[in-house]
Amino acid sequence: MSMFEPGKYRMAILDLVMPGMNGLQLMEKIMEQDSKVYCLIMTGYPTIDSAYKAMVDGVSDYIIKPFQLSELLEAVQKYS
Repeated sequence: MSMFEPGKYRMAILDLVMPGMNGLQLMEKIMEQDSKVYCLIMTGYPTIDSAYKAMVDGVSDYIIKPFQLSELLEAVQKYS
């Protein structure tokens, strides 16, 4: 979050499980400062609850690890 500047980034690729704060919490902080940022959440611990929460909170896309590079590129290209 310390590197984030509103208007500087078009996309944030976030892991759901991170030390300190989870990806959804970080996404909320980013979106508070710049609602135009495309947020992609990735996780190796998918649950219906986490997917639902991500969508309700405004995540742009959600992919499950392990994923193929082509899946990540497809998610990124949706925004481009």
